[in-house]
Amino acid sequence: MSETYLAVGGGLRMLREMFQRTVGWVLGCLLVVLTLSLLLILCLCDNPVTDEDETLARLSSVWGSSGSDVFAVGEDGTILHYDGDGWTAMTGGTSAWLISVWGSSGSDVFAVGEDGTILHYDGDGWTAMSSGTTMGLSSVWGSSESNVFAVGWFYPWPEPGVILHYDGDSWTTMTSGTSDWLYSVWGSSGSDVFAVGGQLGGGTILHYDGDSWSRMTHRTSNELGGVWGSSGSDVFAVGRFFVYPERVGGVILHYDGDSWTTMTGGP
Repeated sequence: MSETYLAVGGGLRMLREMFQRTVGWVLGCLLVVLTLSLLLILCLCDNPVTDEDETLARLSSVWGSSGSDVFAVGEDGTILHYDGDGWTAMTGGTSAWLISVWGSSGSDVFAVGEDGTILHYDGDGWTAMSSGTTMGLSSVWGSSESNVFAVGWFYPWPEPGVILHYDGDSWTTMTSGTSDWLYSVWGSSGSDVFAVGGQLGGGTILHYDGDSWSRMTHRTSNELGGVWGSSGSDVFAVGRFFVYPERVGGVILHYDGDSWTTMTGGP
């Protein structure tokens, strides 16, 4: 009987020692992971943004006057500048989410975003501009430093979609003629400008001829999120479609100077 108790006691001691060693090993691994995580956080906080690093802010738009003069904007008023060697943070004086950036030159750059935020960079620093609206601005484009357009959205519906124009002195509101949200603006000149947008129930394409905005006819019922062209007769618009309950896909339209047609995308 005593030999049985000794065997059982020895087995229990062995299990206890194995458990203690396992717990010690697990705690040691956790300590290493926590230490490495802390060091990583300290490195991200202490080091500037470079082309090999990731900024902690989500970025929305990028524009540059050259390969060594590039601006990127994003959430929490983030503005980054690339000089050909590395990225550095710029002070914009706002915490608003900046959604789009465009410039006529490296010393004439505009950034727009939520709450009607418009910032201007003159080559030395960023300053806030009066937009005359508190609604979100999603895109900015211009043909020159004195002919700039910004588009966006109002909420709740059915307030009109936002279109602003800058003449070199101040921003003014233009009549859009639509209650749809507007997501993107581009033009071949100051008198040939396209703005696209929509809602879940349909897409919208507007055209500006130098005097007023008008709705263009197209064959898609899907909201459009981007527009660009090589000329006024070679313009592309892209967007997305939904088929309930789960199918989601893309749509591409092309304008040849006369009409919009749907193009076939990739797989």
